[in-house]
Order: sequence, then structure tokens, then C-alpha cells
Amino acid sequence: MQEMPLANECNKRRFIELFKKRLQKANICVQQAVEGADVTIVNTAISVTPQYDSVRVGSEDIDLLVLLTALASTHTLPRCGRGKTPDSYYSITSFNHKFSNELLFMHAISGSDTTSALLSQGKNKFISLFLKHEELLNIAASFLNPQATTDQEAGEDVLAALYGGDPAT
Repeated sequence: MQEMPLANECNKRRFIELFKKRLQKANICVQQAVEGADVTIVNTAISVTPQYDSVRVGSEDIDLLVLLTALASTHTLPRCGRGKTPDSYYSITSFNHKFSNELLFMHAISGSDTTSALLSQGKNKFISLFLKHEELLNIAASFLNPQATTDQEAGEDVLAALYGGDPAT
């Protein structure tokens, strides 16, 4: 059985270095993420925003939209589309959903590229849970407060509700 060329870590590193050099030779700015490419992409987009009329981030990854919504304060536009699905543009400043303040918490708990989704729980069920138990929004808000000391309790309450328990107990 023949090994895929980029399955070999040494080949992958060589390819990345070669690719970076080619891009740099073409005067394209390159930033390589050591870990958490999503955060590097979002931070780069945010940092260059003052230099341009608009900045667009193209991705099929919901994590980028979540991070941009939570962290950016300008008109950064992530583009999402896959295969034959047409591209959709999202203005993060017009994202005015009921859960916008708790979006990072909900995304982190329900699973993302860097965290595992909870056993047999999907994002839709998680959103439905917050619609059914609006008191969970207040619990999730404690994660945004740097002085909060109830993170563990809040996490336990949300997880209990997710698996059918009473979030108030």
C-alpha cells in the first residue's frame, strides 16, 4: 500500500516550507500557525482591517465565523460555501442574534474543530436547549465575566440540562 505524500510528517514540513517560500517570493505575506490556525486567521484578519476598505475571510469552517463574531468589531466578512453550495457572505456586525454574547461559550461546549462534541449531542439540540431554558443564557454569561468564580457550576448546570436534568438544581 502506497503512503500518501503528506501523511509523512517530514514531507509535510518540507512541502509547507517550499510553499511558504514560493508565496513569499511572489510578495505574498505568509503567517504560519503553530497551533490553532483558526485563531491565527481571525487575528490576522482583524489586525489588517485598518489598512483596507474591507477584509474578507473565506472558509467552510463555522469556527471562523464564531471567532470573528466574538472578537472583531468591524465589517470583516467571512465567506462560507462548499462544493456546489454558493458562497454566502456574513457581516459580523449585523449578526444581532439573541445568543451573540454567549456564542463563544455555546460553540466551545457544543463542539468545534478543536474540541470534541459532547456524546450524542448536536449543535441543534444545544441551541434548542438555550431556547427552552433561557436562564441558561445567564449561566453562560458568567463565562464572559473575568471576575466570575462560578465557571464550574455554570458548566455543570448547562451539561445537566443538556442531558435532561434540571438546570436550576
